[in-house]
Amino acid sequence: MAAAQDEDASLEERLKSALWLSIGKIVDEETIKMGVNATPQFIGALTEMVWAQIGMYRNRQKRSYEVLCG
Repeated sequence: MAAAQDEDASLEERLKSALWLSIGKIVDEETIKMGVNATPQFIGALTEMVWAQIGMYRNRQKRSYEVLCG
């Protein structure tokens, strides 16, 4: 059981890292166009916000599935 939890935590960490990288690339592209700078803290905060929204969406979908499938 602990191995499965470790694997889940590792997967979550890799997904969050991939999200951070993707958001960082988008922010870099947009800041270059706008001629402004974005701090790593901004990118981190944006990543946390998107991660939380993904989690809320996932939970809502899970509840919808449980209602439909019983």
